[in-house]
Amino acid sequence: MGMREECKHFQSRTYKSGEVARFCVLGNAPDQPWSCPENCVTYERRLADVGWSHGSLVDPTCREGAETSASLDERRELLNMAQ
Repeated sequence: MGMREECKHFQSRTYKSGEVARFCVLGNAPDQPWSCPENCVTYERRLADVGWSHGSLVDPTCREGAETSASLDERRELLNMAQ
């Protein structure tokens, strides 16, 4: 499962360089920015944008993460080193 962009805890930021950061503000997605836990206990559907019409400035949806043989702990370590 990819990042649940409709969750009220999902945020994304686009920087001047064009880099996009996508994350769970609660830190409950250990495999972010690629995916949320399958049965996340803190998932809540965002209701603020119900019925809105989104223009062309809306960020594109998240791409699916690449398949990897690395364990979750190895991926966490790699992301922590990048910070």
